[in-house]
Amino acid sequence: MEMRERNSKAYVFSMNPNDTLDRQSLKLFKEMVYSANKDIPKANRKPQRVEIRGRSPKMLSPGENQYSRGGNVKGGIYNASRWDIYLYDR
Repeated sequence: MEMRERNSKAYVFSMNPNDTLDRQSLKLFKEMVYSANKDIPKANRKPQRVEIRGRSPKMLSPGENQYSRGGNVKGGIYNASRWDIYLYDR
C-alpha cells in the first residue's frame, strides 16, 4: 500500500492487487466504510462508497489507448498491475 500525489480529493491510497497484505487492508477499509454508513442517520451525513480503479495495464496493445474514456484500464481491474482506491459520497 502506498500514497501517491493525486489531484482528486477522493483518492485514499494505491495498492498492489497481488499482495495479500494490501488485499486485507482493502477489505478492512471497505468494512470500516460499511460500518460508518450504518450509523448515517445518527451522524447526519451522506453515505460513502469505495471505488477501485485500475492503473498500469499488464497487457499492452501497441498503438492502442490503454484507458477507456472514463479513465479505467481497458480489460478491467484484473488487467491492472496497481489499483487506486477512492472514497466518494453517494
